[in-house]
Amino acid sequence: MVGAAPFSGPRGERRLSPGVWSGNQGRRHGSASGRASPTFRPEVGTLAREEVALADDRKLGVSGTLGKGRMQAFSDGVPAIAITLLVLDLAVRPPGSPFHEFVAAWPGYLAYLISFLTIGAAWIAHHSFTGRLDRVDSVLLRLNLLFLLFVSFLPFPTRLVAEALEKDTGWERPGAVVYGMTLLVIRLLFSLMSAYAGREHLYREGVDDPDFDEAHRKFRAVVIGYVVTILRSLLAPVVAIALYFAIAVFLVVPFRTVGRTIADVFH
Repeated sequence: MVGAAPFSGPRGERRLSPGVWSGNQGRRHGSASGRASPTFRPEVGTLAREEVALADDRKLGVSGTLGKGRMQAFSDGVPAIAITLLVLDLAVRPPGSPFHEFVAAWPGYLAYLISFLTIGAAWIAHHSFTGRLDRVDSVLLRLNLLFLLFVSFLPFPTRLVAEALEKDTGWERPGAVVYGMTLLVIRLLFSLMSAYAGREHLYREGVDDPDFDEAHRKFRAVVIGYVVTILRSLLAPVVAIALYFAIAVFLVVPFRTVGRTIADVFH
C-alpha cells in the first residue's frame, strides 16, 4: 500500500502501519530478481481496517461530540430493512380467478407504494441532513434512534391498513388513523433533529443541500396535510389513504428543481 504511515514499535523501532504490503521489507531481506518482494502482515490487518472505520468517530472537535460516521451508517441500514419488509406483505388472496385476486389486492399495493415513497422521502431528507453535519452529540444520537423507531414501525400500520381495506374488518378507521399518526411523527421527529442540530451548531459551515432545503420548505404544508387527512380518515378512510398517497408524492418529487429543468429545456 503506497503511502502507509509508519508508527513506533518497541524500543523506538519504525514499522509500517498494520496489515499492509511492504516492498521495503522485501528489499531488506533480498530477492532473486533484485526487486522488492512484498510481504503482508495478516495478523494485524483487521486492526488496520478497524482504525480506518473508526477514523471519523475519533474526530473530537467539541467536548461531548463525536464524528457522524457510525450514526450515518446505522441510519442508512434501517430504512433499507423497513422498505424490504413492506414487500413481504404483498399477496393475492383467494377465492376468485387469478385476475380477480390480483385486482382485489389493490389496497396492499397502494399502502406499499405510500409507505415506500414516505420512507424514501425520509431517507433522502435524512441523508441530506447527515451530509451537512460536522459532528453529533449524545442527544442527537437518541433523537435519531427515535426517528428510526417510527421508520421501522411503519410496515405494521401499512399491513393493518391494507388488510382492513381488503377484508372489511372494521379496522379501516383506526388503521388509517394509526397509519397517518406514524407518518406525521416521522416528519415531526426529522424536523426536531434538524432544529436541534442547528441550535447546537452541529452543522458544517457553508454547506447547502437542495434536498435538505426542499424538506424544510415543505414541512409546514406536509404537517397540515397529515393533520387534515388524519381527521378525514375518521369519516372516509379510503379517501384518507388516497390523500396520504398525494402527500407522499409531494414529499418525494422536487417540484422546484423539476420546474427549473423543464424551463431550461424549453428555453
